Amino acid sequence: MSGIAYLNGQWMALEEAKVSVEDRGFQFADGVYEAIRTYGGRPFAVDRHLARLSRSLDGIELAWPVASEELAGLIEEAARRSPFSESFIYLQITRGVAPRRKEYPPGGAATLVVTVRKLEMPPAEICERGASIITVEDLRWGRCDLKTTQLLPNLLAANRAYRAGAFEAAFIGPGGDVRECCSANLFVVLGGEIRTPPRGPHILPGITRELVLELAPAVGLRAGEYPLSRAELGQAEEVFLTGTSLGILPVTRVDGLPVGKGRPGPIALQLAGQFEEQFVRRKDPQKS
Repeated sequence: MSGIAYLNGQWMALEEAKVSVEDRGFQFADGVYEAIRTYGGRPFAVDRHLARLSRSLDGIELAWPVASEELAGLIEEAARRSPFSESFIYLQITRGVAPRRKEYPPGGAATLVVTVRKLEMPPAEICERGASIITVEDLRWGRCDLKTTQLLPNLLAANRAYRAGAFEAAFIGPGGDVRECCSANLFVVLGGEIRTPPRGPHILPGITRELVLELAPAVGLRAGEYPLSRAELGQAEEVFLTGTSLGILPVTRVDGLPVGKGRPGPIALQLAGQFEEQFVRRKDPQKS
């Protein structure tokens, strides 16, 4: 079984879920999304994901299709219905079906989709030896802090990375500032301090990123948000990525050059262990 889906009030096999060609998500990428994983079969940090979803909906002037409490219940139900030991739960909300015009349809009904697939983790060898990334010019739109479905620049960059034999691509702004990766936030260690580019319109505020910034000082590590240049990325003692399905993933090569000693660094490994202890093993992970 490839997965299950919820579409506008009905549960079904993933293969049976169909959306109209007139849906504005298909026609214009007029929609937002969230991605949630489970730990021990329970959805993780649901409240944080829904808070970010709310910001995205507000940012594109789209109303909630159902109350946030009802959507939280659908996420829980998705996890209960899942045939997989660990699941990847994807939510997408579009402005719905309407004639193909640029103006918003008056009184239109949003399309709500929830899909459940088996959680796919990075290959074990990448987790053990660390990932390789490349840097690419940032050609995305100016509101990357909203989690919208218009992801073509991300796909182009990701496929450029795959063709280069790399795991991910990091976006570099026109002024040489490092931003984030196609589907992950980026951290470096400089002078023993953990740094990540600051929140703003070019950075999606990742849930795992947020938790790492909270966790680091609690375990005696210095961490903060700072502008990061491409030169500083090349000088970093450690580099690592964070993301819902990645957790904390060390990076050991950037544009073909080794990071530090060319192996996962001690701070990234310490954080990964503490993340597992503090959040993954909690009895009620959705309240993290």
